[in-house]
Order: sequence, then C-alpha cells, then structure tokens
Amino acid sequence: MWYGVEVDYFDGVRSVDLEEALRVTARAVAPWCNRYRAKLLAPRQGTTPTEKEGPLPQDPEARAPFVEDIITWILASSEVPTFCLRLWDEATVKFEYPDEYTEWHLNLTPEEFSALQEAWQAHGLPPDLFYPIEQGRCIPWPGQRWWDKVLRRLGVQKCFTPRQWTQYLYERENEVE
Repeated sequence: MWYGVEVDYFDGVRSVDLEEALRVTARAVAPWCNRYRAKLLAPRQGTTPTEKEGPLPQDPEARAPFVEDIITWILASSEVPTFCLRLWDEATVKFEYPDEYTEWHLNLTPEEFSALQEAWQAHGLPPDLFYPIEQGRCIPWPGQRWWDKVLRRLGVQKCFTPRQWTQYLYERENEVE
C-alpha cells in the first residue's frame, strides 16, 4: 500500500524535525529491504562520490545502522537537503525520497506500516506522519480570480493531504465575508 508524507508536519507550523523523521523512518524500513541507492542532488563542492548504490547487509539487524551511515553521508555532503534515497527489496521500492520531502513516499504492507508507526511514536514522532495515499483529496483549482478560472479550465487541481484537507474545510467554514 502506498503512503504519502503529511507535509503539514514539515512546513514550520507543526514542526517535526525532517532529519529525525528521515533517520527513524529509514532505520525502521531498512530491515525489510535488501538494496539501496543514494544520490546527492546539491553536493558540497568537491564531494565525491555523489552517488552510492548496492546491496544492504545480509543480516537484517545490520541494515538499519548501514542506512544510518548512508543518511549521515547524504546530510554531511549536501548543501541543502535535496537528494534521492531509495530502499527496496527484490520487487518493491519500500522507501523513496526522490528529491524533497514533499515527494517522499513509502510502499509498505499494513503490518510494516503499523510497525513503522510504533517506531515513530517511540521517537516522539506523530503516528500520522504518513497517510494512505488514497486518503488524499484533489479538487478543481479553487478561487475566483481570472487566473484561478483559467487554471480550472485547463484542468489543474489542488491536492491536499488529510491534515491539509481538514484545515481547508475549517478555513472555508470560518471565512470572513
């Protein structure tokens, strides 16, 4: 099942530390994977290599510390936290951070996701840091300005995570006219 990141937690209002969330999530997912790929998209000057790929350790218990080292390398070698990190097993990409946190997603079984939620809670992170992707909402582009109407006419949509949708509905209900 696909899970999307609840971006509201990283927008500065409900601050969750991105590095901590990244480390906890990757460590928890690593035992279910056997390969990785990491690529720096904004490497510090002189950093080489800018990409690493290969098998994870055979021992599932050794995978979390290995992935922790990869994340340390990524963060120490990047100018900004824009990078690619992928963890997968033979057939399924289970963890994908393709460039920025807004695009971060997971593909886990319900049992794996439940175990991940326990790991988040054990580290003081919210259990709804990710959500089942089908719970996201998209609507025709809102607004009454001329460009809003053009965007709607072109079929552009505004998409929301579950927390954003709740906030959107609250704001619409409490709009001052």
